[in-house]
Amino acid sequence: MRVASPALSFLLLAAVDAFTGPISIVGRRSDATKLAASSRKASAALTVEVPLSTDANFKSSPRWRKKTKQLATLGPASSTFEMIEKLFLAGADVFRLNFSHGEHAQKKELLDIIRAVEDKYDHPIAILGDLQGPKIRTGTFANPDGEMLEAGQIFRFDSDETPGTSERVFLPHPEIIEASEIGHELLIDDGKVKVEVVGKGSGYLDCEVVVGGKIKDRKG
Repeated sequence: MRVASPALSFLLLAAVDAFTGPISIVGRRSDATKLAASSRKASAALTVEVPLSTDANFKSSPRWRKKTKQLATLGPASSTFEMIEKLFLAGADVFRLNFSHGEHAQKKELLDIIRAVEDKYDHPIAILGDLQGPKIRTGTFANPDGEMLEAGQIFRFDSDETPGTSERVFLPHPEIIEASEIGHELLIDDGKVKVEVVGKGSGYLDCEVVVGGKIKDRKG
């Protein structure tokens, strides 16, 4: 804001609290002298502090004047207080937590960070918990890159916690082994791999691979 007349000095002092930008006063040298004298008299009755940064007046930015709500999904690259704060100040109104990945303790940590940002700026932030539902996941494989299953081969799911191979893998869900019947189809990795139960016994399922593909640790 620029003020060209010293006659506006008292108006400036009264209105400065409602304005968040920098203030400069221009005019002739004599005008500036008169304005300074007037300002000194006014300062005895009124003290005005102009913030040096926008932190104290952050709600004057366009982020607070938008009408559209924005959603941001949090992941490994956006799990710190600093990053979540940046997303919030950039316009995020809702943070999505994907419960299909990660541990519940990690989600609790993210929730606490979001609430800390909320408290800092005294502004409500919504949290969306994406609950895909229960997903049956396999165990781990000895090969960190996983194993390729070929159509037609027999692959076993069992209760042995030993890391898996190209022929078998641990299935930490005995209720699934118990409930499955010959002829049932199982989908792995969100349906990318498809197998059919062709045999079962105590603590295992033998399946024929119908649609082949690679499976890795903890695929569901």
